[in-house]
Amino acid sequence: MVKGCQNLQAQPTFLAELEKGVRDYERDICGTDECWEWAAREFRFDLPGERYAVALPSLGYLALLIHDGGRLRFFFEGREYTPGENIRGYGLEVFAAKPSRTGAADAVGRWNEMVRAKV
Repeated sequence: MVKGCQNLQAQPTFLAELEKGVRDYERDICGTDECWEWAAREFRFDLPGERYAVALPSLGYLALLIHDGGRLRFFFEGREYTPGENIRGYGLEVFAAKPSRTGAADAVGRWNEMVRAKV
């Protein structure tokens, strides 16, 4: 969680107001809220958990790994994948885009174990 933002989950009205403010600003400036819609799909703001940017070395793309305590969820281009699936014929082993980030190595290690086991 972002430093200083520990209480955001306890303040759902703040998050709703923040989203409204961002959408209103984007509509006023750009005439649309397409960027917000894309970000909401790509980063899955609706799901709880720590988010880690991960790289798919076989494809050269970044993806999202969400760790919500006991479960790991993997998203690429807005779609959730299971460890046993492939993208364009390649397995889903990843590496952390920011390996020094707290928790990233553990989450990536657990995900890659599940991929190798095809859980």
